[in-house]
Amino acid sequence: YWTIATMMAVGYGDISAETNSERFYAIITQVVGAVAFGFIIATVTIIIETVDPEATAKKLRKDELRDYLNERRYSKDLQKR
Repeated sequence: YWTIATMMAVGYGDISAETNSERFYAIITQVVGAVAFGFIIATVTIIIETVDPEATAKKLRKDELRDYLNERRYSKDLQKR
């Protein structure tokens, strides 16, 4: 309960820090939890993107083409084609 509440919320209601050292520990735990959560989400995203390398390459090429057309100021109608 404490771990999930620490990662997902700011306050608990039934649990509160009484001393400065408890507050410091709670703050550090929240920061570590947020960093760990972000790392996990980033890792899962990378795994999903690398499952299909052909689709990833196609998306990259499409993004490069869109950037090129924007730099050259082609019309939006032509860019959609």
